[in-house]
Amino acid sequence: MVHVRIILDARRPKVDGTYPLYIRVTEIKKVLHLPTGFSLLKAQWDAEASRVLNSHPNAGRINASITKRYFEAQKAIIIIPPEIRAVD
Repeated sequence: MVHVRIILDARRPKVDGTYPLYIRVTEIKKVLHLPTGFSLLKAQWDAEASRVLNSHPNAGRINASITKRYFEAQKAIIIIPPEIRAVD
């Protein structure tokens, strides 16, 4: 089974103090991080809801963009047959 999540990578801060936002795709023990191109402060990210808080000036635009990319990733997973996904 493949899991798709939107995460704020708090392990790697950028020079300006923000953290990159990724779409994480996991199948069994294989992990793929797809960059979204956005970086946020920890205080601007709601990890439980996987959304940018309204305290960020572009929260609506960023949430729409990451939601679109999230569903594109899910669509790609559905299209790829399971026997191809599991190949090393």
